[in-house]
Amino acid sequence: MPAKKTPQKGAKKPAKASGSLKLTEKERAALRKGAQADMKKHGFKTVDELIAYYDKQKGY
Repeated sequence: MPAKKTPQKGAKKPAKASGSLKLTEKERAALRKGAQADMKKHGFKTVDELIAYYDKQKGY
């Protein structure tokens, strides 16, 4: 008697490129607070300076 094949479960659809990442207001507030703390810690006045710092650290 041939073995019974089980169907694949949970075939996932690929995520859409636009709008695939939805953040709640709580998550946005937490990210904003963390960025402001990093800016204060490193002495940056603008977000662009902080982004440039992160990019430099990552080697971009």
